[in-house]
Amino acid sequence: MKKLLTYGKMNIKKFCLLLILIGLFIGIYFTNSYNNKCKIKGNTSSKIYHTEHSPYYKFVKDYICFNNVSQAHESNFKPPKVLSY
Repeated sequence: MKKLLTYGKMNIKKFCLLLILIGLFIGIYFTNSYNNKCKIKGNTSSKIYHTEHSPYYKFVKDYICFNNVSQAHESNFKPPKVLSY
């Protein structure tokens, strides 16, 4: 039975722990990089920008990232007609 629980020099418990740690690292890395990427999304087809507070922010597909509203205005993007701030 002990031979079934080992794979080379690494046993199953250590292997599972290693997989969990790798999964946590990958999850934290992608979550942080995604959240810090784009504060304001400018929809390239409609030329409307959406902040993180906008209900449409997460649905914008083709977009340009802006750091602030003034950058969006300088690029001729308009705010949404319905603001939810």
